[in-house]
Amino acid sequence: MSNVMEYKEIEMCGDDEHVRYSLKKAGRYPLIAIGVNPSKARIDKSDQTVTRVMKIAEHNGFDSFVMLNLYPQPSTNPNELHSDKEFNESYHQKNIEEIRHLLSKGMENKPVILVAFGNLIGKRNYLKRCFRDIASVCLPYCKEWKQLGSLTKKRKSTASITRITSTLARF
Repeated sequence: MSNVMEYKEIEMCGDDEHVRYSLKKAGRYPLIAIGVNPSKARIDKSDQTVTRVMKIAEHNGFDSFVMLNLYPQPSTNPNELHSDKEFNESYHQKNIEEIRHLLSKGMENKPVILVAFGNLIGKRNYLKRCFRDIASVCLPYCKEWKQLGSLTKKRKSTASITRITSTLARF
């Protein structure tokens, strides 16, 4: 029987109020999940999204997780993200910088990335650009890209992390 992943020894990069670049539980074989934006999870308290990421990671044989986001503005509702006119370029550039730093520190095993935002990427025009920039940073470091569920005819994932399926499919 495998060990249950616990929400302990969590590391966070961000200021806990205005931005969160990453939230992680260190381990030898992490699942890196990319959501749309951070919600309520902090170093001392998980939330529904991070709890789901942990369950998916555990179910698929990972011993840890890293939670990244397309845009680092915390909000419990993606509709409340900065508008396209309010897009904060410095938030985005710092997010890219932090992701690059996290991946370049050298993980023992090349990580698997879970694309976990589904159709929510369409909430703001800038989110597609954010994904392209993040993907270009991640490609040299990643073993493979996964998604929950299947792709739509427009080649978008049908499921965000809020709709759990246990099996990871190729992205």
